[in-house]
Amino acid sequence: MSASPITRGLLIALTAQAIFTINDTCAKLLTVKYLVFQIISMQALVAGVIVISALLATGQFKLSSINSPRRLATRGLLAGVGALTNIYAFSVLPLADVYAIIFCTPLIVTAVSAPLLGERIDRARWIAVIIGFCGMVIMVRPGGSPLSLGHAAALLSACISACVVLLLRTIAGQEPRLMMVAAVVAAHFIVGLPVALFIGRLPDLVDLAIILLSGASMAAGQFLMVEALRLAPAATVAPIQYTKLVWGLIVGALLFGDQPKPHVLLGTAIVVATVLYLLRRAPPRRRDL
Repeated sequence: MSASPITRGLLIALTAQAIFTINDTCAKLLTVKYLVFQIISMQALVAGVIVISALLATGQFKLSSINSPRRLATRGLLAGVGALTNIYAFSVLPLADVYAIIFCTPLIVTAVSAPLLGERIDRARWIAVIIGFCGMVIMVRPGGSPLSLGHAAALLSACISACVVLLLRTIAGQEPRLMMVAAVVAAHFIVGLPVALFIGRLPDLVDLAIILLSGASMAAGQFLMVEALRLAPAATVAPIQYTKLVWGLIVGALLFGDQPKPHVLLGTAIVVATVLYLLRRAPPRRRDL
């Protein structure tokens, strides 16, 4: 008996999150030698070649199919800036800590949806948002350990991701999903290139292999998420992102010697629980990428 489309979508999303962790791990390894700007441009160059080749091979590279170039470009640039803050956070914090803070993105989206989009947020959802933010405070534990620019960068990345989600809600269903992927990859390259050209350095063969793996995993993860969202509703696929914390803990322990912190795990559990509750309480909407 073959699996249902939703089951296949969930399995594909699970694979995509594991592959995204490979991309993040490569980025963290590269931060030892290279600037964040150069890392993101090198990743995007490799990913861009793969994405454009795939679009050309399938006949889906059609600029005329884009309905709102300005909003698509804005979303891509926001994602690019978010990636810069993300990679910087990876350079100074364990992967799992960064993932835990970024998991707050849905809380931020819910909190600002009322004033910005006019969405009605009932009392139960507001309480869940407040509890979720309390979980984030437990994670960063102000006063218990010194906060760093890495924590600020991870939080900024979560805020930028929330902006991307809100913008995506205005263009969902209007733009081809694969062209949206291409726009994000292109923006990553553009955001990092100016600084990389003037201050960058040539990678050695080992680093070149890491760069190729990083870019390929970026492209593969994006394509897999597109396929997962084609097979299953976004609300069903969204919780799969929390498996990145498991991968982050494993990779952090094996490659970087990071030990799980009890307060981070506790805070993450609170955030994940509240986000899952919000997903169940959220009104039905069109599928997002």
